[in-house]
Amino acid sequence: AGFKLDETRKFCRPICSNGCGMNSRHNCTEPEVCGCAKGYLLTNDGCVAACDPDCGDGGECREPNLCYCRPGYELKDGVCQRDCYQ
Repeated sequence: AGFKLDETRKFCRPICSNGCGMNSRHNCTEPEVCGCAKGYLLTNDGCVAACDPDCGDGGECREPNLCYCRPGYELKDGVCQRDCYQ
């Protein structure tokens, strides 16, 4: 109960009778429980990419564990840090 056979007829997938929305990153992870695909976190805005460590004040996590740094910042040790010139 709570699962259905997938289109390959080899695996069972959980059923969420109300669906989980249109975002492909938000899916049914357990019967009647919607969650996010691996590498994403559920927030009030839906599923967003997760980076570990956090990208820092000068960065944005757009894809799982991939930080994009804003102008004036560069990626150092996985975190966006301000460029400092002397």
